[in-house]
Amino acid sequence: MRYDAIVVGASFAGLSVVGQIKGKVLLIDRREIGAGQTSACATYLEVAERLNCLESVVDEQREIFVHTATRSVQYRLPQSFCTFNYDVFCRTLAGQCQFEWLKASVVGITGKEVITDKGSFSSKCVVDASGWRAVLAEPDGSRRNPAGQKSVGIECLGQEKREALHFTFDPKVVGRGYGWVFPVGPESRIGVCSYRGGAKLKPLLADFAGDIGVDDHVHGGVFPSAIRPATVGSLFVVGDAAGHCLPVTGEGIRTAIYFGEACGRFVQQIIAGDISLEAGLIGYRDFVARHRQSFVWGKRLQTWLERVPTSWLT
Repeated sequence: MRYDAIVVGASFAGLSVVGQIKGKVLLIDRREIGAGQTSACATYLEVAERLNCLESVVDEQREIFVHTATRSVQYRLPQSFCTFNYDVFCRTLAGQCQFEWLKASVVGITGKEVITDKGSFSSKCVVDASGWRAVLAEPDGSRRNPAGQKSVGIECLGQEKREALHFTFDPKVVGRGYGWVFPVGPESRIGVCSYRGGAKLKPLLADFAGDIGVDDHVHGGVFPSAIRPATVGSLFVVGDAAGHCLPVTGEGIRTAIYFGEACGRFVQQIIAGDISLEAGLIGYRDFVARHRQSFVWGKRLQTWLERVPTSWLT
Protein backbone atom coordinates (compact mmCIF):
# COMPACT_ATOMS: atom_id res chain seq x y z
CA MET A 1 0.00 0.00 0.00
CA ARG A 2 2.59 2.53 -1.15
CA TYR A 3 1.66 5.99 -2.43
CA ASP A 4 3.42 8.96 -3.98
CA ALA A 5 1.95 11.11 -1.21
CA ILE A 6 -0.29 10.70 1.82
CA VAL A 7 -2.30 13.65 3.13
CA VAL A 8 -4.04 13.42 6.51
CA GLY A 9 -6.96 15.85 6.82
CA ALA A 10 -9.60 16.59 4.19
CA SER A 11 -10.52 20.19 4.91
CA PHE A 12 -9.19 23.45 3.43
CA ALA A 13 -5.48 22.72 3.90
CA GLY A 14 -5.50 19.05 2.95
CA LEU A 15 -7.61 19.54 -0.17
CA SER A 16 -5.38 22.45 -1.24
CA VAL A 17 -2.31 20.21 -0.96
CA VAL A 18 -3.93 17.39 -2.94
CA GLY A 19 -5.05 19.81 -5.66
CA GLN A 20 -1.41 20.50 -6.56
CA ILE A 21 -0.32 16.86 -6.84
CA LYS A 22 -0.39 14.58 -9.87
CA GLY A 23 0.26 11.01 -8.83
CA LYS A 24 -0.98 8.26 -6.58
CA VAL A 25 -2.29 10.22 -3.58
CA LEU A 26 -4.09 8.89 -0.51
CA LEU A 27 -6.31 11.34 1.39
CA ILE A 28 -7.31 10.26 4.90
CA ASP A 29 -9.83 11.74 7.32
CA ARG A 30 -11.93 10.35 10.14
CA ARG A 31 -15.00 12.14 8.75
CA GLU A 32 -16.54 12.28 5.31
CA ILE A 33 -15.41 15.15 3.09
CA GLY A 34 -17.50 18.20 3.93
CA ALA A 35 -18.57 16.90 7.36
CA GLY A 36 -17.50 18.13 10.77
CA GLN A 37 -17.61 21.89 10.17
CA THR A 38 -15.79 23.91 12.83
CA SER A 39 -15.13 27.08 10.83
CA ALA A 40 -17.42 30.12 10.56
CA CYS A 41 -16.96 29.66 6.78
CA ALA A 42 -16.40 33.26 5.74
CA THR A 43 -13.71 34.58 3.43
CA TYR A 44 -13.17 36.95 0.54
CA LEU A 45 -15.38 36.19 -2.45
CA GLU A 46 -12.23 36.18 -4.59
CA VAL A 47 -11.10 32.99 -2.81
CA ALA A 48 -14.26 31.08 -3.76
CA GLU A 49 -14.09 32.50 -7.26
CA ARG A 50 -10.46 31.50 -7.86
CA LEU A 51 -11.10 27.98 -6.56
CA ASN A 52 -14.23 27.59 -8.74
CA CYS A 53 -16.36 27.16 -5.62
CA LEU A 54 -18.85 29.99 -6.23
CA GLU A 55 -21.77 27.57 -6.01
CA SER A 56 -21.01 27.24 -2.28
CA VAL A 57 -21.53 30.98 -1.63
CA VAL A 58 -24.73 31.82 0.25
CA ASP A 59 -24.25 35.53 1.00
CA GLU A 60 -22.02 38.45 0.01
CA GLN A 61 -21.18 41.63 1.91
CA ARG A 62 -19.06 44.79 1.46
CA GLU A 63 -19.67 46.48 4.83
CA ILE A 64 -18.21 45.63 8.21
CA PHE A 65 -19.06 47.03 11.65
CA VAL A 66 -16.67 46.87 14.60
CA HIS A 67 -18.39 47.39 17.95
CA THR A 68 -16.88 48.15 21.33
CA ALA A 69 -18.59 48.79 24.66
CA THR A 70 -19.28 52.44 23.77
CA ARG A 71 -18.79 52.90 20.05
CA SER A 72 -19.46 51.35 16.63
CA VAL A 73 -17.41 52.02 13.52
CA GLN A 74 -18.42 51.14 9.97
CA TYR A 75 -15.92 50.25 7.26
CA ARG A 76 -16.18 49.63 3.53
CA LEU A 77 -14.30 46.44 2.68
CA PRO A 78 -11.78 46.64 -0.20
CA GLN A 79 -13.48 43.67 -1.84
CA SER A 80 -16.54 41.50 -1.30
CA PHE A 81 -16.61 39.12 1.62
CA CYS A 82 -18.78 36.00 1.53
CA THR A 83 -20.21 33.29 3.72
CA PHE A 84 -20.40 29.84 2.19
CA ASN A 85 -21.66 26.29 2.69
CA TYR A 86 -18.81 24.17 4.08
CA ASP A 87 -20.05 20.87 2.67
CA VAL A 88 -20.53 22.24 -0.86
CA PHE A 89 -17.19 24.10 -0.77
CA CYS A 90 -15.18 21.04 0.28
CA ARG A 91 -16.93 18.64 -2.08
CA THR A 92 -16.51 21.04 -4.99
CA LEU A 93 -12.82 21.43 -4.19
CA ALA A 94 -12.41 17.66 -3.84
CA GLY A 95 -14.08 17.14 -7.21
CA GLN A 96 -11.22 19.04 -8.84
CA CYS A 97 -8.57 16.75 -7.35
CA GLN A 98 -7.38 13.21 -8.05
CA PHE A 99 -6.87 10.98 -5.03
CA GLU A 100 -7.83 7.76 -3.32
CA TRP A 101 -10.11 8.31 -0.36
CA LEU A 102 -9.91 6.57 3.00
CA LYS A 103 -12.24 7.30 5.88
CA ALA A 104 -10.22 6.21 8.89
CA SER A 105 -8.76 7.38 12.17
CA VAL A 106 -5.01 7.92 12.13
CA VAL A 107 -3.19 6.22 14.99
CA GLY A 108 0.32 7.48 14.29
CA ILE A 109 3.34 7.37 12.02
CA THR A 110 6.43 5.16 12.02
CA GLY A 111 9.10 6.29 9.61
CA LYS A 112 7.32 6.58 6.26
CA GLU A 113 4.35 4.47 7.33
CA VAL A 114 1.06 6.07 8.38
CA ILE A 115 -0.86 3.77 10.71
CA THR A 116 -4.67 3.91 10.77
CA ASP A 117 -7.45 1.80 12.24
CA LYS A 118 -7.93 0.38 8.73
CA GLY A 119 -4.35 -0.55 7.95
CA SER A 120 -0.94 0.95 7.30
CA PHE A 121 0.08 2.97 4.25
CA SER A 122 3.49 4.25 3.24
CA SER A 123 4.93 7.17 1.28
CA LYS A 124 8.07 9.26 1.45
CA CYS A 125 5.87 12.39 1.21
CA VAL A 126 3.48 12.64 4.16
CA VAL A 127 1.49 15.80 4.97
CA ASP A 128 -0.22 16.52 8.30
CA ALA A 129 -3.23 18.73 7.62
CA SER A 130 -5.27 17.27 10.46
CA GLY A 131 -6.13 20.56 12.16
CA TRP A 132 -5.15 21.84 15.58
CA ARG A 133 -4.73 18.31 16.97
CA ALA A 134 -1.78 17.68 14.60
CA VAL A 135 -2.21 13.91 14.92
CA LEU A 136 1.09 13.13 13.16
CA ALA A 137 3.22 16.16 14.05
CA GLU A 138 2.27 16.04 17.73
CA PRO A 139 1.01 12.48 18.34
CA ASP A 140 1.36 12.61 22.14
CA GLY A 141 0.07 16.16 22.45
CA SER A 142 3.11 17.12 24.53
CA ARG A 143 3.65 20.43 22.71
CA ARG A 144 0.19 20.87 21.25
CA ASN A 145 -1.37 24.29 21.80
CA PRO A 146 0.31 25.31 25.07
CA ALA A 147 -1.38 27.93 27.24
CA GLY A 148 -1.74 31.25 25.47
CA GLN A 149 -1.32 29.73 22.00
CA LYS A 150 -4.83 28.54 21.31
CA SER A 151 -8.25 30.08 21.05
CA VAL A 152 -11.68 28.47 21.05
CA GLY A 153 -14.83 29.56 19.26
CA ILE A 154 -18.40 28.32 18.89
CA GLU A 155 -21.19 29.34 16.53
CA CYS A 156 -24.88 28.76 15.97
CA LEU A 157 -27.48 29.83 13.43
CA GLY A 158 -29.64 32.84 14.23
CA GLN A 159 -33.21 33.00 12.96
CA GLU A 160 -32.96 36.65 11.92
CA LYS A 161 -30.69 38.18 9.31
CA ARG A 162 -28.38 41.05 10.27
CA GLU A 163 -27.02 43.09 7.39
CA ALA A 164 -23.23 43.48 7.00
CA LEU A 165 -20.50 41.72 8.96
CA HIS A 166 -20.32 42.51 12.67
CA PHE A 167 -17.44 42.05 15.12
CA THR A 168 -17.91 42.95 18.79
CA PHE A 169 -14.98 43.53 21.15
CA ASP A 170 -16.64 44.05 24.51
CA PRO A 171 -15.67 42.43 27.85
CA LYS A 172 -19.39 42.11 28.63
CA VAL A 173 -19.63 39.71 25.68
CA VAL A 174 -16.30 37.87 26.04
CA GLY A 175 -13.61 38.99 28.46
CA ARG A 176 -10.69 38.17 26.19
CA GLY A 177 -12.07 37.61 22.74
CA TYR A 178 -14.90 38.82 20.53
CA GLY A 179 -18.32 38.04 19.13
CA TRP A 180 -19.43 38.01 15.50
CA VAL A 181 -22.58 38.03 13.39
CA PHE A 182 -22.31 37.02 9.72
CA PRO A 183 -25.29 37.14 7.33
CA VAL A 184 -26.11 33.84 5.64
CA GLY A 185 -29.16 33.94 3.39
CA PRO A 186 -32.26 34.79 5.46
CA GLU A 187 -30.45 34.00 8.72
CA SER A 188 -27.21 34.83 10.53
CA ARG A 189 -24.26 32.91 11.91
CA ILE A 190 -23.64 34.07 15.47
CA GLY A 191 -20.52 33.17 17.39
CA VAL A 192 -18.16 33.99 20.21
CA CYS A 193 -14.42 33.39 20.52
CA SER A 194 -12.16 33.34 23.54
CA TYR A 195 -8.42 33.91 23.19
CA ARG A 196 -8.02 31.74 26.25
CA GLY A 197 -8.90 28.17 25.32
CA GLY A 198 -11.18 26.27 27.66
CA ALA A 199 -13.61 29.08 28.40
CA LYS A 200 -17.26 28.08 28.88
CA LEU A 201 -18.73 29.78 25.86
CA LYS A 202 -22.28 28.44 25.52
CA PRO A 203 -23.78 30.77 28.17
CA LEU A 204 -21.87 33.68 26.62
CA LEU A 205 -23.18 32.78 23.17
CA ALA A 206 -26.76 32.64 24.45
CA ASP A 207 -26.42 36.09 26.03
CA PHE A 208 -24.76 37.56 22.94
CA ALA A 209 -27.43 36.19 20.58
CA GLY A 210 -30.12 37.80 22.71
CA ASP A 211 -33.43 38.21 20.92
CA ILE A 212 -32.15 37.04 17.52
CA GLY A 213 -33.28 33.55 18.40
CA VAL A 214 -30.91 30.65 17.82
CA ASP A 215 -31.21 26.99 16.97
CA ASP A 216 -29.92 24.24 19.25
CA HIS A 217 -27.05 23.19 17.00
CA VAL A 218 -23.71 24.61 18.04
CA HIS A 219 -20.43 23.87 16.28
CA GLY A 220 -16.89 25.11 16.71
CA GLY A 221 -13.61 24.13 18.24
CA VAL A 222 -10.04 25.04 19.05
CA PHE A 223 -7.78 26.92 16.66
CA PRO A 224 -4.16 28.01 17.13
CA SER A 225 -3.05 31.59 17.69
CA ALA A 226 0.70 31.03 17.27
CA ILE A 227 2.64 29.65 14.33
CA ARG A 228 4.31 26.26 14.77
CA PRO A 229 7.02 24.31 12.88
CA ALA A 230 6.21 23.77 9.20
CA THR A 231 8.09 20.47 9.13
CA VAL A 232 8.68 17.80 11.76
CA GLY A 233 11.33 15.32 10.72
CA SER A 234 10.38 14.22 7.20
CA LEU A 235 6.78 15.37 7.70
CA PHE A 236 5.16 18.39 6.04
CA VAL A 237 2.74 20.27 8.33
CA VAL A 238 0.13 22.71 7.03
CA GLY A 239 -3.02 24.58 8.08
CA ASP A 240 -4.06 24.68 11.72
CA ALA A 241 -1.65 21.81 12.44
CA ALA A 242 1.17 24.28 11.68
CA GLY A 243 -0.51 27.25 13.33
CA HIS A 244 -1.45 28.82 9.99
CA CYS A 245 -4.29 30.77 11.56
CA LEU A 246 -4.23 34.55 11.83
CA PRO A 247 -4.22 35.86 15.41
CA VAL A 248 -6.86 38.43 16.48
CA THR A 249 -9.56 37.37 13.99
CA GLY A 250 -8.82 33.64 13.97
CA GLU A 251 -9.10 33.52 10.18
CA GLY A 252 -7.58 30.30 8.89
CA ILE A 253 -9.22 29.59 5.54
CA ARG A 254 -7.08 31.77 3.25
CA THR A 255 -3.89 30.84 5.09
CA ALA A 256 -4.72 27.11 4.95
CA ILE A 257 -5.30 27.34 1.20
CA TYR A 258 -2.26 29.55 0.60
CA PHE A 259 0.23 27.39 2.49
CA GLY A 260 -1.54 24.20 1.41
CA GLU A 261 -1.03 25.03 -2.26
CA ALA A 262 2.61 25.92 -1.60
CA CYS A 263 3.16 22.64 0.26
CA GLY A 264 1.52 20.71 -2.57
CA ARG A 265 3.81 22.31 -5.13
CA PHE A 266 6.91 21.20 -3.21
CA VAL A 267 5.50 17.68 -2.86
CA GLN A 268 4.81 17.56 -6.59
CA GLN A 269 8.40 18.54 -7.35
CA ILE A 270 9.60 15.68 -5.14
CA ILE A 271 7.28 13.19 -6.84
CA ALA A 272 8.42 14.38 -10.27
CA GLY A 273 12.06 13.88 -9.26
CA ASP A 274 12.94 17.54 -9.69
CA ILE A 275 14.12 17.90 -6.09
CA SER A 276 14.93 15.56 -3.19
CA LEU A 277 12.71 15.09 -0.15
CA GLU A 278 15.24 16.99 1.96
CA ALA A 279 15.29 19.90 -0.50
CA GLY A 280 11.48 19.95 -0.56
CA LEU A 281 11.27 20.08 3.22
CA ILE A 282 13.83 22.89 3.36
CA GLY A 283 12.09 24.80 0.56
CA TYR A 284 8.67 24.59 2.21
CA ARG A 285 10.09 25.46 5.63
CA ASP A 286 11.84 28.52 4.19
CA PHE A 287 8.67 29.56 2.35
CA VAL A 288 6.66 29.55 5.58
CA ALA A 289 9.50 31.26 7.47
CA ARG A 290 9.30 34.25 5.12
CA HIS A 291 5.78 34.89 6.44
CA ARG A 292 6.52 34.19 10.09
CA GLN A 293 6.92 37.82 11.16
CA SER A 294 3.36 38.64 10.09
CA PHE A 295 2.06 35.96 12.47
CA VAL A 296 4.35 37.21 15.25
CA TRP A 297 3.08 40.78 14.93
CA GLY A 298 -0.50 39.51 14.80
CA LYS A 299 0.05 37.58 18.01
CA ARG A 300 1.48 40.70 19.69
CA LEU A 301 -1.59 42.66 18.64
CA GLN A 302 -3.86 39.97 20.05
CA THR A 303 -1.97 40.01 23.35
CA TRP A 304 -2.31 43.81 23.45
CA LEU A 305 -6.07 43.54 22.82
CA GLU A 306 -6.38 41.13 25.73
CA ARG A 307 -4.69 43.49 28.17
CA VAL A 308 -5.67 47.06 27.30
CA PRO A 309 -8.48 48.84 29.13
CA THR A 310 -11.77 49.08 27.28
CA SER A 311 -11.34 52.83 26.92
CA TRP A 312 -8.12 52.29 24.95
CA LEU A 313 -9.78 49.78 22.68
CA THR A 314 -12.61 52.19 22.00
